[in-house]
Amino acid sequence: METILILGGYGFLGSNVIDYAGRYLGGQYNFIVFDFYINHPLQAQFSNVIKTYKGDFTNQEDVRVIFEENKIDYIFHFISTTVPSTSNNNIIYDIESNLVPTIHLLDLAHQYDIKNVVYISSGGAIYGAASKYVHKEEDPLHPISSYGIVKMSIEKYLKLYNHLHGINYLALRLSNPYGAYHLSEKQGLINVALKKALKQEQFEVWGDGTNIKDYIYAEDFAKIIFRLLEKKVENKVINVGSGKGYSINELLEIVKGLVPSFQIKYQDVKSFDVPKVILDTSEMAGFIDFELLDIESGINKTYKWIQEQQPD
Repeated sequence: METILILGGYGFLGSNVIDYAGRYLGGQYNFIVFDFYINHPLQAQFSNVIKTYKGDFTNQEDVRVIFEENKIDYIFHFISTTVPSTSNNNIIYDIESNLVPTIHLLDLAHQYDIKNVVYISSGGAIYGAASKYVHKEEDPLHPISSYGIVKMSIEKYLKLYNHLHGINYLALRLSNPYGAYHLSEKQGLINVALKKALKQEQFEVWGDGTNIKDYIYAEDFAKIIFRLLEKKVENKVINVGSGKGYSINELLEIVKGLVPSFQIKYQDVKSFDVPKVILDTSEMAGFIDFELLDIESGINKTYKWIQEQQPD
């Protein structure tokens, strides 16, 4: 069995990856989870294949001990301490808590001869305020937030460490994921809107709701990662999304169809937001052999999952 170290493994994306592997890929992978929060139901559910380390990504020694005590085949780097809406407020913090620790991580990968790193980049913030809105991987990058600039920088360092030390990488420019295991009350439009609707709370929209983004169901993201591993795809930057665009208003109409009493309030637009981003996923499509879940079915499944998490 191969061993995957997941940094941020009990977060939204990491939980979906572990859950998918545990249910559908039994016996293929062991997981080492590094996270600041470690009380997670997946620990008990898949205890035979999960080993957990609690720590702070910015503390080099917290990370180093994992490499000293384990043989690792893949590193999945899912940690980000900022989001586009906050990263410009403290740019030094963004650099010190994301970029610098990632460089230390790559140094450890080199030191312990780990040759495979999968990094979650950005399928929106990294492209930024460009003149076009359907983006291929080779398009120029124009980030308008520190978050996007740091993501872009880490991609460059992945390529550098591949050149210097032969560390293979996959930089996945992920669109906007939604689905199970999402806990944030502020980030992630679809999940937050569904939670607000269930609680009968008003949902605030920045702008007029016409911004168009690409969305992907989180379980589909997990399936894609393992397809890429199976096919030995290496040293590529790949857009990961649906390849389709939906406006905020279109998504909120689907939510309103589930909860007719759902209330929406529109606010002035924020400067960090990119108004229209759709990913060209033709590169990704060449590596997968399944259809992505459509947006209405995905929102319905997410709604049911959130309902199941509500206290009786």
